[in-house]
Amino acid sequence: MGLGLIHDRLGESDRAGGVRWLERAAAADHPLAQFQLAGQGLAAERRVQWLERAASLGYTSAEFSLGMTYAYGDGVPTDDRTAVDWYRRAAEKGHYEAQSSLGWRYLHGITLTKDDAQALHWMRRSAAQGNNLSMRNLVSSLLARTDPASKDEALVWIKRLAESGSAPYQSLLGLFYNGVLPEFGSRQLDYAEAQRWLKKAAAQGDGGAEVVLGNAYSAGQGVTADAEQAIRWWERAAKRGDKAADLNLARAYLFGNGGTPRNAEKVRFHLARADQSDDPGIRQQVKELRNPNLRWMDEQGQYDWPRVRIDAKKGDRDAQKLLGDAYLHGNMGLPKNLADAYPWWLKAAAQGDPESMNNVGYTLYRGLLGKTDFVAARRWFEQAARAGYSNSMVSLARMNERGEAGKPNLRKALEWLLKAGEANNPQALKWLVTLYRSGGMGQAADLQRAAYWAARMASANNKDTP
Repeated sequence: MGLGLIHDRLGESDRAGGVRWLERAAAADHPLAQFQLAGQGLAAERRVQWLERAASLGYTSAEFSLGMTYAYGDGVPTDDRTAVDWYRRAAEKGHYEAQSSLGWRYLHGITLTKDDAQALHWMRRSAAQGNNLSMRNLVSSLLARTDPASKDEALVWIKRLAESGSAPYQSLLGLFYNGVLPEFGSRQLDYAEAQRWLKKAAAQGDGGAEVVLGNAYSAGQGVTADAEQAIRWWERAAKRGDKAADLNLARAYLFGNGGTPRNAEKVRFHLARADQSDDPGIRQQVKELRNPNLRWMDEQGQYDWPRVRIDAKKGDRDAQKLLGDAYLHGNMGLPKNLADAYPWWLKAAAQGDPESMNNVGYTLYRGLLGKTDFVAARRWFEQAARAGYSNSMVSLARMNERGEAGKPNLRKALEWLLKAGEANNPQALKWLVTLYRSGGMGQAADLQRAAYWAARMASANNKDTP
């Protein structure tokens, strides 16, 4: 009668009258009435009183609600141990939320002593009744185990969650059938099933699934390779803020994957978005893709040297430098030949490339193509050093100390050496430590300064310093 009046099931709504009927039934120790009365917006103290009376009569929902009340301090002092006692009563009677709460506490050692066996027991009982939270916790716990049986059980719950419509687990199941879940390896490849589940997840806006679908179309994995489809899926994911999608789009427009038109503006746009990722791995790939030389590389990672040469002849400084470096090392598809490298360095150096200036200076300094020319070498080293290239600073320090291309000038030598040290140049740091430990270059030994430069050397980044 009370609930009928409250919820307008008797042809008229009379909340006040409904509450009075509930109060009469509750006073007669009807546990359902007591439980329902507690949910009618009463003052906290009265609400707790009715929950306690219903729970004392063994009403399961009241037992769970009373546990929640103590867990969150809602109208009573917070007391998680009392909460656990009420949860356990309800859980033992089959209340799936109470079972989930117990499992979670055993899993994390909250109030209860951490006990994986008990955690799994209660989470399984709750999950068996369809509780998604327990299923998710079970998947995480079981995947963390190494035994095959746990992996198999985790897969059962992943499938249950996917079938219930959970997009993240539909995506996860798609990855399983794709053979890319590290916990399972490639033991069950089924690209058709992978596509089915990934598309279900993508239909709900799961960006990760959209990225994987794009990858599949890009690689022709389980589907006919289709660069346009790949771009469409990645663009959908990128619009949702997925930075891996931005990275894939940048790569596609950079290398022209699958016939995708190269587009430098789109490369810059998507790299800028990908660089905002919280994932350091993605940011590192962004840094690598910003290498200007990659625009001349094909999908297989090989340089298109005829195209590089055409651009170099048109005056592209990066192309000129790339040709010089390729001929120097002879390890990028061109023969090793310093005589072919040098002219391209000269062209790049004339356009202000510091490393090419240094390479020209070093070639002249060592006389690698004939007679040494200290004067010309110093000019190139000075230009590179003024542009911030620290290896040239070290070379200038050495030339001034030895009096090459002029009289010895220890003051100038020390100035260049200190500048290179401030730039964390490894050669300069090592030289400064030795200089101040033993004295030299017009400087007395100074152990305090030696210690300073030694500390700089120890903390310096291991990457190559310009």
